[in-house]
Amino acid sequence: MVAGLSMSLPIGAQPLGGVDVVLPQPARRDERAAASYRLTPRPSWVREVRLDEVDALPITPAALQLLAQDHQVQLAPGAGEAHYHHEIRRVQERAGLERGAQWEIEFDPSFQQLQIHRFAVWRQGQRIDHLPRLKVQMLQRETQLEQQIYDGRLTASIIQDDVRVGDRLELAYSLVGSNPVFAGRFVEQEWSATPRGPLAWVRYRVLSPADGPALNWRFDPARYTLRRDVQGAWIDTTLERRNVPVLGWEANAPSSAYADEQIDVSQFTDWAAVARWAEQLFASAQQAPLAAAVQQQAELLRRDTPEHTVAAVLDFVQGQIRYFGTEVGIGSHLPAPPERVLSQRFGDCKDKVSLSLALLRHLGVAAVPVLVSLTQRHDVATEPPTPLAFNHVVVQVHAAGQRWVLDPTRSQQTGPLAERASLGLGRGLLAQADATTLIELPDARQTPRMMAQDVLRFVSFAQDPQLAVTWRYHGEMAESVRVMHAGENRADLERFIAGEYARNYPGAVLQGPIELEEVAGHNAVDVKLNFVLENYFKLHDDKLLRGDMVLPSLMMALRLPDPSLRSRALQLSPAGQYRHTLRLEFPEDVLSPIANQGEDRNDFLHVRWAHRLTSRVAEIEGDVQVTAEAVPAAAWSAYRDGLLKLWPRFSGMVSINTVAPTQATLLGQKAERLLAEVKQRRSPLATQMQVAAAVQLLVFDAQLDSQRLPAQPRARLLARRAVQLNSLGREEEAAQALAQSLALSPDDTDTLETAALNANLRGRQEEALAHADRVLQANPLAYWARMTRGRAHYELGRYAEARDDFGLAVQHMPEPNRGYAMIWQYLSQRRLGQPDATLGSLGDGDWPMPLMKALRGEISEAQARRAAQQRKDLAPGRLCELAYYLGELRAIEGDTRSAQRLFQQVLQTRVTEFVEFPLARRSLDRLHSRAR
Repeated sequence: MVAGLSMSLPIGAQPLGGVDVVLPQPARRDERAAASYRLTPRPSWVREVRLDEVDALPITPAALQLLAQDHQVQLAPGAGEAHYHHEIRRVQERAGLERGAQWEIEFDPSFQQLQIHRFAVWRQGQRIDHLPRLKVQMLQRETQLEQQIYDGRLTASIIQDDVRVGDRLELAYSLVGSNPVFAGRFVEQEWSATPRGPLAWVRYRVLSPADGPALNWRFDPARYTLRRDVQGAWIDTTLERRNVPVLGWEANAPSSAYADEQIDVSQFTDWAAVARWAEQLFASAQQAPLAAAVQQQAELLRRDTPEHTVAAVLDFVQGQIRYFGTEVGIGSHLPAPPERVLSQRFGDCKDKVSLSLALLRHLGVAAVPVLVSLTQRHDVATEPPTPLAFNHVVVQVHAAGQRWVLDPTRSQQTGPLAERASLGLGRGLLAQADATTLIELPDARQTPRMMAQDVLRFVSFAQDPQLAVTWRYHGEMAESVRVMHAGENRADLERFIAGEYARNYPGAVLQGPIELEEVAGHNAVDVKLNFVLENYFKLHDDKLLRGDMVLPSLMMALRLPDPSLRSRALQLSPAGQYRHTLRLEFPEDVLSPIANQGEDRNDFLHVRWAHRLTSRVAEIEGDVQVTAEAVPAAAWSAYRDGLLKLWPRFSGMVSINTVAPTQATLLGQKAERLLAEVKQRRSPLATQMQVAAAVQLLVFDAQLDSQRLPAQPRARLLARRAVQLNSLGREEEAAQALAQSLALSPDDTDTLETAALNANLRGRQEEALAHADRVLQANPLAYWARMTRGRAHYELGRYAEARDDFGLAVQHMPEPNRGYAMIWQYLSQRRLGQPDATLGSLGDGDWPMPLMKALRGEISEAQARRAAQQRKDLAPGRLCELAYYLGELRAIEGDTRSAQRLFQQVLQTRVTEFVEFPLARRSLDRLHSRAR
């Protein structure tokens, strides 16, 4: 960045950076303060504003309100500029006390003098003069030192004491003096809004000589009221604005988006006048005789061709002249002489350009400075002709029939000149006398910015895949990466890229440190990272393995801000080309070949995409060309909607069958044989649910034998296999499958819930309790685990605990399953001998209402049996339930014979998939053992 063109706000001018100065030794604070300001009366030319004129004006509610912000300028011939500032604040709430009582005035003591006129508090209509107890602390903060810029500016810090809620605070002061670098011409950029609070009234007034240079203005006529009067020898121009909301910065808004909050004024008549002024800044490098040291250094840089010579000069200035700007007074824009820059071996952008011009001039290479704005770019054309439109300077070089715009401050550049040229700067102004207007600088839309290549390799499906990431940065991006990697921000670079992959691949685990490799012969650098993607594949519908395919760099480059509405433009990524390719490599034929591609374009982007699949490789590629600098606020909604539709183009899903084609054929044959046996009644399977379970078991066995399952999908299918084994009455085999599943995924609550049920079915009630407890610890509302735990307590004879569990299940289970919790709660109460035990009702719904009525004695067993048989497909299961619960009730009542009969009926149904079947078998065994 150009030294001296740094800005504290999104819009504003930086100086062009540094003459050689000796940094002053800090004076004692009281001496510095006394020497840097004076107490004086208000100037006579000022048009005063009174508190009563602004105190009742409309203003946005806030803890601190700014009732008046008045800035008046007098351009007196021969006396320079006098800037009068008057601000009145109102403290509305306690939260505004601290900010309201603190005043700061920033100025350049090399050409400005601070004069303080008024300092007061208004309380209950009375003015309290604080000027006699004024205390000023002069601070030399140098806020830009981290950017290697010293500007020598002072901040007068004033703390107002005895400030209370409801007070009006007032300060009036003047800054007298002009920066001589502008040769007596007035230029200024003024903000009419502030982030400090809302404003009731703003005035910007300029009193200029009628016979002096005319003023060129830029302001938003929709926001300001303009008044211009001629008063004798003076032209009085005033802009006013009322009820100004607090200035808020909108995410990703360019600096030009705030132009409507700014007033620009300049006495430069046109861009030609600015160009002539700028040419004089670099006269020592372009016109004056060159010092011997500069000539000697130039000879050391002479090469065999003009292009090589230019590259040598650029290498020297970028690499041997470190960046540091001294921007005191005229040093804001006037460069140091080339010989001084060479001897001190430091300088900012204007100093480096000055030395480059001198070296190239001696070597016979044509070159000219170009003023540019790194923040405004093309929008600089909306400014009135003013030096403040620019915040950087580069050099345009002509050699060997070619033209390059080069930036001597970009010290991290490598590669040929063509790749080191500064592109996308928008419009600039040649600093030469014959320049009459802004010129269009080389475009960046065809320039590669960032090219990413991801390769996701699967050695086997049972192992987590390896992801190799390479992001190739070009040009300015490559230079920024080199700086980050070489300095303290290396970890930030790693977190930045790794964070994008963690966002899109939650299982991404970085393997080793980030690596940086230079791309030989180019101004480009490769950033490499390696990841393991844990649990990459997810099991979909128990049939397919699915994994995401994502292009993080493009999604990052185009990431939308959160708000769906904007009041300011959206700053886009730097114009140019961005490409990302993801390649997935599989160890066997798993995909069906397919290819598709497309493109889309609007006023801001040109997007291309392609998806390609072969039997072992899946590839997704996206290419984004950013063709604009920003999206206007009016176009934001349409742009956002279009981008949301593009998101799927930069991502995808790869789906892989869990069984190979040969396995699928064998699976089909086995299923056909099983169904034929069922049809011919040669199968032990008694219900359609058991048939479905047997077929599903064949599928799960094939999947588990396929060697295509990673750990988590394998754990899930083992648990699902156990469910089918439970349904077939093969509880011990189910227990083995569950043990294998929990070994792979020990905390999966679904598997723990199934394991609790399996232990309950096997009569391992303590084991059932242990598994159910873990589920309920994770989710106290897991009602099926609650039911299993209640049955385990019941089987162990802990009827009070069982009753409590079933009672909680009743609260959380939906109908009609709630009816079973009510039945178990009732049976537990009966086991406890509770005389008030009652079985509630679910209403007049379908099953299990007939069962509940039979338990209450409202209908007979025969009537309940007929109700159970109304639906043929559900009859076996309902008869199983009816016989079990009636048998349990008869056992409680002491009718052992009826209980045995009913439990035997349960076993005769052969409905092994119902929990009541193994419970009846154990109940029958207990009754038989008691009879013996």
